[in-house]
Amino acid sequence: MSTGAVQVPDGARGRVGLVAMLRRVATEVEGRLVAVRLPVGFVSSLGGVRPVFAWQVLVLGDPVDLDGKACREVVVADTCLEPVSHIEPDQVEEMVKAGLYRDFDEAMAKVHTLLATRALTPEELDAEVERAAEEATVRYALEVVPVDTALRDLTFRLISKDSTTLHWSGMHQGVELYVFAGTVMFGRWIITGKCVTARKLMWDEHVLADREPRGRVALHILKLWRSAFGRDAPAPGNLQLALVYERHLADIKQLEIGLPTLKVDGEILRATRRWIAQRHGQDPDEVGPPPDRQVTLAFRDGLLRFEIDGEAYGCPAHGVWLGDCQVSLMAFLAMPHWHLRGFDIKLVRSLEAVTFTRYEMPLRPER
Repeated sequence: MSTGAVQVPDGARGRVGLVAMLRRVATEVEGRLVAVRLPVGFVSSLGGVRPVFAWQVLVLGDPVDLDGKACREVVVADTCLEPVSHIEPDQVEEMVKAGLYRDFDEAMAKVHTLLATRALTPEELDAEVERAAEEATVRYALEVVPVDTALRDLTFRLISKDSTTLHWSGMHQGVELYVFAGTVMFGRWIITGKCVTARKLMWDEHVLADREPRGRVALHILKLWRSAFGRDAPAPGNLQLALVYERHLADIKQLEIGLPTLKVDGEILRATRRWIAQRHGQDPDEVGPPPDRQVTLAFRDGLLRFEIDGEAYGCPAHGVWLGDCQVSLMAFLAMPHWHLRGFDIKLVRSLEAVTFTRYEMPLRPER
C-alpha cells in the first residue's frame, strides 16, 4: 500500500483517516483517541533496537503533555494504534487547520471589535479572523527567547535523560532527516542535520546565539530540511512558523526603503578596535577563552559609538541608522582585518545582522 510517496508496509494497522486508541505508550497518553493524518515512514527516534514504521496523528480532545509542552500532533509507532473507526482524510485536515491558529482568543476579540462598528459578510469575517491569526503568529515568530525554548516548541526533545542535546527527526518520501542541537562555547548553539540515502550524504551545521527570535530558529531548521530534500518538499507541520517568518522577512524587503547604512572613518575604526582589544580582549595570563560580552552600536551626533560595560568609543561616521543594536564582543574582535581596509568602512544593518563591508555579524538581543 502507498500513501503519497511513503510506502506503507503490508499488514500495517494504521491508514489515513483512521480513529485509533493508543496502546503500549506512556501512561499519561495510554488510551487516548487519535486521528491518523499522515504516514511518516520508518524512524529510529521512537526507541527500540530497530526502526519502526510511524504515523503522524492528531490527538482528539485535550492536547497531550510531552516534556512540559502541550502537543496536538504527535508521531507514534504503527504497533501502538488500536483501530476504532474511520473518518474522511479531508475532515482530518479541517481538524488540523482549526488547531493551527495561535492566540485565537485575541483574533476573535479583534473580530468582535469590528462587528461592533459594521456588519461583515461571512467571507470578510473569515478574512479578518485569518489576518488577525497571521498577525499573532508573526508576533510569536519575532519573540526573542532562549534557543532551548524555541527548539522544544518545535518538538525537539532530549536524546536521553542524562544528555543536554536535543533532537528531532522528519521524514520525506521515506527518507529521514535527523537534526540534533547542543551548546558550545559562549552559550552558542550548533544545530546539525544529517540525511543519508543510497545516492546522497547530507551533513549541514548552523550556529545560533543563545537567544534568538523563534522564527529565526525555525527557519534554520527549515534550511536543513531544504538542504536534504529541496525547496519543493512540503515543510513539516512543526516548521510552519519558519514559513511565516520567511514571508515576513520578504515583506519587509519588498518595502524597498533601503537598509540603514553608515560610512565610518576607516583609520579611526581600526584604531578603535585595537583599543577595545587591549582593554577588553584576551589577557596573556588568562587560561581559556574570556567570557563574551555585549557591544552596543549607537549613532549620535556624527559618531558611531561602541559601548562596552559603561565605556564608549567613538568613530566619525555619516549616513542613516535606526536605533541601537548589540553584537558579540568576541565576534567583533575576531573579524578578519581585511574587512576593515580602506578610507571609509561601510556598515549595513538588517533585521538580523550588522555587515562590516562583507562580514556579517549576527545581532544579539538586548539584555
